[in-house]
Amino acid sequence: MSIRYWRAFRLTAQEMYRFARGMTAFRRAHPILSKEHFYTDDEIHWIGRQGGLPNWTDSKEKQFAGLIHEDEQQALCLMFNAGADAVDFGLPSVLPGMRWHLAVDTSREAPHDLFAAGEEPLWEDPRTYHLSPRSSVVLQARGTNGQERQTALTEAK
Repeated sequence: MSIRYWRAFRLTAQEMYRFARGMTAFRRAHPILSKEHFYTDDEIHWIGRQGGLPNWTDSKEKQFAGLIHEDEQQALCLMFNAGADAVDFGLPSVLPGMRWHLAVDTSREAPHDLFAAGEEPLWEDPRTYHLSPRSSVVLQARGTNGQERQTALTEAK
């Protein structure tokens, strides 16, 4: 069994509560994640780990991402790795003046698994993210004009 699997059993109730509240607040802060219907092709762009569309018919392909544009200044990249091995995931490019920031990485130890609005660290490599086994990651692309919104931990406190 993977380290990630066993880590789940070592989490304290307080850590699980903090993460659940933070993710609930994150979802509330990004209304695009609360749609009552499935996304249309105009709302989400599916991406395989090497770019392009995922091969949905390949049972060995265990990684994919969805790029969701919230507005002209912000986008979310939700990456998933259901595989037992870590992979380097090719990131979609962002518009000029925008950068990727790490909002959530379920493979990291608390409190570095979920970041509050404005505290999301800048992801230095705009091309690749090392996606751990059996993990999910949310990157937020936002403009460099300093637009922030209350999310995750700040709302969960």
